[in-house]
Amino acid sequence: MFRKYVVIVFMFLFLFPLTVFAGGGTSLEYSYSRKYTPEDVKKVEKIKGEKPKDTEGTIQVQLWPDAVRVADGESVVFYDFKDDYVYRSSDTGKSYFRVPIYSVTDYLISEGQNRMYLAQVMGAAGVDLAEYNPGELEILFGVPLQLTKTSITASEKDGVYHFVLDSKKEFASYSPSKYKLGGVKRDFLRFLSYEIKTHPDVKNHIAENGTLPESMDFIYHLNSNKVTEKYKLLSVKETDKSAAQQLKSMVITFKTGDALGAITDRVFSGRPIDTEKEKITAKKFIVRALAGGNSFDALLCSINYGLLSGEKNGDLTKLVVPYIKEDSRSSVFINNLKYDSKEGALKATEELASIDQKGLKYGHMIDIMQANAYVAAGEPDKALESFLTALKKEPKVTGAWKDLGELYCGMYEYPQGWLCFEAAEYLKKDHQMLKSIEEKKAALKNAFGEFF
Repeated sequence: MFRKYVVIVFMFLFLFPLTVFAGGGTSLEYSYSRKYTPEDVKKVEKIKGEKPKDTEGTIQVQLWPDAVRVADGESVVFYDFKDDYVYRSSDTGKSYFRVPIYSVTDYLISEGQNRMYLAQVMGAAGVDLAEYNPGELEILFGVPLQLTKTSITASEKDGVYHFVLDSKKEFASYSPSKYKLGGVKRDFLRFLSYEIKTHPDVKNHIAENGTLPESMDFIYHLNSNKVTEKYKLLSVKETDKSAAQQLKSMVITFKTGDALGAITDRVFSGRPIDTEKEKITAKKFIVRALAGGNSFDALLCSINYGLLSGEKNGDLTKLVVPYIKEDSRSSVFINNLKYDSKEGALKATEELASIDQKGLKYGHMIDIMQANAYVAAGEPDKALESFLTALKKEPKVTGAWKDLGELYCGMYEYPQGWLCFEAAEYLKKDHQMLKSIEEKKAALKNAFGEFF
């Protein structure tokens, strides 16, 4: 959201040592200006079919221990590094949508890996990346230097530091101010990981220099045309409002404006799963269903309890087994839970779709199994539709939320994916299927500690 402005934000965290979450913070204001020459306007318009627009304004930043708030007059982002959440608002801070930091890091890591792969492919094809807009590949995307066959040098003249690629292409410069940076290098680098586009060597140089930049210029290439973004520090002041007070005053919404958001709202507004209570309810339903000749719904209820709670459902299944042998719907259902190929999985989706759900309280289990078959058949969009159909009917199926989250992440829809993981953990944090999620969190923190 703030990527066109981010090149100035990374300067903020060195002002004062950040040690605890509570207490006052620091407020900063930066002006920014991005202007095109008349010649570049014509070139870009010819390539893109529209004129690039000059932009300018002021960015307001508030810093606290383990929290940062950034506002540009149109939208706000609040980073809570203590509890690993990012809050985003597009209505200048009136309401915020919360996403886990893990979703943002997953996206950025994937984005970085894709761009490194692009650089490797181009290099293998014999393309000299030093001549192929190195500004785009290195400065904007942070591709390591060894992959781009370029070198970087930093020099100082008249109090201004200059950064040059291949001894000929300047891509950044900054002049230090009187404001000394505090002892919060880790917080600084962590925040950079989210918002900065410039080359890592520039960030490290600022950190080593030990002063907040008074002004900065960033130069990059847009369709081979040079663009310069200019930033200048306007003011630095203290703020009495703590991060906790700021967070408390924010109106938080889980709505995403789509079908997924409507269902997760129902999850977060309800209560977590009470395993013992759910088992009593399931057993009562199974006994009634069997007495009424509905053995298939009794079978689905037993499976639903297992996915919902993560507990073994063998005792419930034992009640059902003697009654389903002669039930045609049960036979179709059971026979299409396993498949050895994409073709077999696709056929299973058709068979499962043929089962009449009329009169079934637990018919959503058919939709979930159909979704799993679509995943195996390589049909993610149809799997997505089936999962949402099932969870709309019954949003408390923990295991389905975990599977849906993995599906979203596999489609590079990380905010939606981690929202599903959040819903699953809210319902039943100790569910056996969620161990892999906790392991993924630990792996991300271990491998990419700068994001946390």
